[in-house]
Amino acid sequence: MTLHNTAVLIRRAGIGSFVGIVSILLIVILVRVGISIKNSLYPPIKDPPTQTFGVLSPIQFPKSVVDNNFTYTLRTLSGELPTDFPDRLSVFPIVKNQPNFLNLDRVKKNVASIGFVSQDGTVLPDTPLTNPFYEWNEQKDFYRKIIFNINSFDFKMTSSYLSSLTVLSAKFISNEQDAINVALYFLNLMGLTPNDIDLTKTTTQDNPAHYVTYPELYSIKSEAQGNILVTADKLSQTQVIRVDLYQRDVEYDMNTGLTEGADQKLHLKLPILYPQLPYSTMSFWVASGPSGAMVTQAFFTHKNIDLTNADATYGIKTPEEAFAELEGGKAYIATYWGSDNNIPVTDVYLAYYLTEDTQDYLMPIYVFEGKNGFFAFVSAIQ
Repeated sequence: MTLHNTAVLIRRAGIGSFVGIVSILLIVILVRVGISIKNSLYPPIKDPPTQTFGVLSPIQFPKSVVDNNFTYTLRTLSGELPTDFPDRLSVFPIVKNQPNFLNLDRVKKNVASIGFVSQDGTVLPDTPLTNPFYEWNEQKDFYRKIIFNINSFDFKMTSSYLSSLTVLSAKFISNEQDAINVALYFLNLMGLTPNDIDLTKTTTQDNPAHYVTYPELYSIKSEAQGNILVTADKLSQTQVIRVDLYQRDVEYDMNTGLTEGADQKLHLKLPILYPQLPYSTMSFWVASGPSGAMVTQAFFTHKNIDLTNADATYGIKTPEEAFAELEGGKAYIATYWGSDNNIPVTDVYLAYYLTEDTQDYLMPIYVFEGKNGFFAFVSAIQ
C-alpha cells in the first residue's frame, strides 16, 4: 500500500468516525426530545402525597429579628431559583416522652450529678413550678439555678458567672476543643447526651455551612449596668467559650409518587436548622471554675425524631411560591446584621426546622441565605 493510499484510508476513517459520533449525538437528542414530547402529552402517572398525619398546623416561627421592608435580588450561582426541587417532602413525628412518676427522681439524680448537692452530698431541695417544671438553686460559688422539664428532660441553667473572680481569671480556659469536651462531659454526667449529634458541625473551623458555628470566644467587659460578654479575637483574651451542638442531617429515601420508572425513590439529605442561627437549641457557656473548666450556663432543648418511616409525604410550595412569600414579608428573618434594605439572596435550599417550643412534627422549610448573616425561613408545606 502506498503512502497516498494510507492517507486516503486515514481520512476516510476520520470522516467515518466523525459521522458516527454526530449520528450518535443526533440519536440521543432525538430520543430525549421524544421522551420530552411523550411526557408532555402523556405525563407519568404520579400518586399524590400521602398526607399521613392529616392537615398539619403551620410552623409557628418566633418574631423576626428585624422588621425592615426588604427588597430581594437573586444572586445565586445560576442567577435563578432552583429548578430541581421535589414536589413533596417527608414529615416525621417528634417522639413525646410520657409523664412518669419516676421522672422527678431521675431529674434529682441528674442535678445531683452536676453538683446541686448540700455539704453532706444529698441533692438540694427542689421548688415545684408550673407543671412539669422544677427548679433547684445553689447558694455558693456561681449561685447556679437550673430549671428542668421533668417530662422532656430539657433544662435551662443560669448563674452569676459574669461577676465571678474565678471566671475572670480564666485560669482553666484552654481552647475550643477542650470546651467541647467539657460540654459533652456535662451532658454525660446527667446521661442526657443525644445519640443524633453530629460533632463535625461543632468541631469544623470555617465550615462552609453558615448555619452552624465553631465554638465562639468571649471576654467579659465591665459596664455601668454590669458585666457583659464581648467577642474575643484570640484565646489569650478569652474568659468564656460558647459551644453549640447540632443534630445530624435528616437522610432518607422518599417515595416520589411515580408508579413506574427508575425515579420512584429520591435520596434526600437535609439539615436541621434552629430559630437563632448560627446557634442551636443546645448551647453551653464554658469558663473557669474553682478547680477546672466547667459549664457555667446552659440552655438545652433536644427533640427526638422518629425517622424510621419516610412514607408520610406532603406537597411543598414551589421555589417561586416561597420566594413570593419572602418578597411579601411573610418570611421569618432568623438573623441579619447588615444595614442595607436590599438583600442579595445567594443561596436557596430546603431544610427541616426545630424550635424550643412544643412541636408535634419535624417539618420542612425553605431557607433563603444572603450576605451579612441574612437567613430567612418560609414554611415549605403547601
